Amino acid sequence: TIAPATPTVAIGSTITLTATGTYSDGTSAAITKDLTWSSTNQFASITSTTGIVTGTAIGNETITATVGKVIGTVKVQVQGPYAAVSAGGNHSLVIKTNTSLLGTGLNRNGQVGDLTNIDKASFTSLSSATTWTNISTGEFHSLALKADGSLWAWGFNQNRSEEHTSELQS
Repeated sequence: TIAPATPTVAIGSTITLTATGTYSDGTSAAITKDLTWSSTNQFASITSTTGIVTGTAIGNETITATVGKVIGTVKVQVQGPYAAVSAGGNHSLVIKTNTSLLGTGLNRNGQVGDLTNIDKASFTSLSSATTWTNISTGEFHSLALKADGSLWAWGFNQNRSEEHTSELQS
C-alpha cells in the first residue's frame, strides 16, 4: 500500500509518499530497497528514489511504486496555492490552501488586518492560525471565518457595524 492514501499537495510544495508491503506470513514493513517511484509528470513530478512528490500544475497525478513485478498506484491531487481571494476598496486578502491568511494593500483603517495602519506593498501573514475558511473585504474593512465558526472583523468602524479586532489569535 502507498501512504498517504489520498495525498494532496499544493503547486510548488512537496509531500513524501511511503510504500508498505504485506508479506505471506501476514507481517508488513516499509519498502525501501529496490523501490522505484514514477509518474507521467503531467501535474506532479516525483523523485524516483525517495517518493518525494512536487506539485507542478492543478490536477490529479497518478504515482506508481514498483518493486520487481509488484506495482501500486495512488492519485495525488495537486491544488493551487490559494483557496480563496477577496479584493476590497484598495486591499486584498487571500487564504492559502494550508488555510493561512495573508493581506496586502492600503491599511489606513487597519483593514489589512496586521494590527497596524501601515500600508502593505506585498502580501503579509496576518496570523499564526491556520484555520481560516472564508474571507470577505469591503472598502475599509475585512471579515473572516475560522474553522471553529468564529467570525472576525477588522478595519473602519464609524457606525459600529463591526468590532475592531484587537488581535488575530492563533
